[in-house]
Amino acid sequence: MDTRLSALFPALPFMVGGERLQLRPVTLGELPAVERVVEGWRLLLATGGEFLHAEAWEDFLDLCAGAVGRDRAWLDQLSEEAFETLIGLVLAINEEIWKPGPQPAGKAFSWPEITQRLIEHGHPFAAIQGYTLAQARAFLGECFRLEREALARAIQAAAFSMADGKTVVKAVKELTRG
Repeated sequence: MDTRLSALFPALPFMVGGERLQLRPVTLGELPAVERVVEGWRLLLATGGEFLHAEAWEDFLDLCAGAVGRDRAWLDQLSEEAFETLIGLVLAINEEIWKPGPQPAGKAFSWPEITQRLIEHGHPFAAIQGYTLAQARAFLGECFRLEREALARAIQAAAFSMADGKTVVKAVKELTRG
């Protein structure tokens, strides 16, 4: 489980432009905008800084304003220094966006697959949209643990009909260790 401050305290107080603000991480419902921002960044890098995709920049500004619960007009009024501070804080509190989440060995999941997995384990779609990435990863890790335990129980049940119990014991130990 993630124990960093951004995971334990989803809204963190910071001073930006002389104003005390509550900064929150991106939620799963905002991931489409994040993906557009990342694609815009890739384009900017690929063109050597020649081309900035306007929609990606607009999405990024919306995410920054949303991270502090303000509208774009407030964001536009910030000084350059305060704006840079806010951008740095938004990027820092959302650092987990660029890290791979918990996944079974050899399998990479897309966000729609992760959402579906959480739904299969009883998480309502509306609630999932409000999860931070750290929360979703923690819940997903628990889903994998529960699935491994269920598989271990199924193997144990099937083991009673097998002659060689050592192989079964080894497989069950492997699954319950994670």
